[in-house]
Amino acid sequence: MTRATCSQISLLLGSVGVSSLAAEDVARLTVGGLFVGSTPLVVALASAAMLGIGALTSRGGDGVTLVGTTALLLNVLVRVFGRGVLGTPPDQVSWFLTLLALAVPLLIVVAGVIAARTTGRRSWQVLGVGLVTGGVLWFAGNWFPTAHLLLFVIIEFINIALVTVLLCWPAGGRVVSVLRQLWSSAAVR
Repeated sequence: MTRATCSQISLLLGSVGVSSLAAEDVARLTVGGLFVGSTPLVVALASAAMLGIGALTSRGGDGVTLVGTTALLLNVLVRVFGRGVLGTPPDQVSWFLTLLALAVPLLIVVAGVIAARTTGRRSWQVLGVGLVTGGVLWFAGNWFPTAHLLLFVIIEFINIALVTVLLCWPAGGRVVSVLRQLWSSAAVR
């Protein structure tokens, strides 16, 4: 297994973990939640570890991967610190969380712009426009807390899912090519 493959698998696992945390937020507001006890904290820490490994082992040239990974890592930090893991006073934590919560959608907007402008493929351009639109809505929701909470959480989930697609695109391409080779081989027929 090559270094690039390990990096892509780590990014895939970490981004799916963050997406599951966002899905848990939506489920908690609608049907009562997916996880019990301290499971969200464990998933958040495991996702942060996987994203960190993926970021450290990737070959730094891809701006979309770096910005998307940073956005997801900051999102995990907001979740972990928001659950009171730090022993710092609440007012210091609230300022720190506010800055991080405002930085995450801005990074998603930057990732969307980079994704839309780096390649000429139509799918990346559509994904980039979706990220920019969702990031702006998420940022606006952070500034206006009177917005409906469920709508805000759904926007957050959609943005994290789009960043997950963005980070999983290279690994997904490899999985699809392996499945196509397997399907076309004589072993399946």
